[in-house]
Amino acid sequence: MAGAFRCDPEVAAQMSEQLASVRRDMDAMNVQFDSYAAAVGSPRVKEALLHFFDKSSDNRKHMGELLDRASGLLRALAEGTRAVDADLKRSLEPESASMATAGPAGPAGPAGPAGTGGAVGAAASVADSA
Repeated sequence: MAGAFRCDPEVAAQMSEQLASVRRDMDAMNVQFDSYAAAVGSPRVKEALLHFFDKSSDNRKHMGELLDRASGLLRALAEGTRAVDADLKRSLEPESASMATAGPAGPAGPAGPAGTGGAVGAAASVADSA
């Protein structure tokens, strides 16, 4: 027997946005880093910072790709969960609710007791006339 699947789509969407925000902050760090390196005032410190930044660029790129992927997966999870929930809700709605929206007579016959229509109204009409 399969276990229960649960997802709070609001939490998944929020987490997706937070990861996307971290990714944007990482991208902004590239611009900020140039100003930091220029502001240190020491050529040795500037060289060490540039060396660190250059050597860590592959890791930052990989981290950015992972953040994009995780954010996208969580966004898709939230959207998919909402879609499944909406489909399940529609499939579990009673048929009488859809018949009531067809009008007082419904698609299959006259209105019965309490304004029911369709097959229920037809059956109630037959029972009333018997």
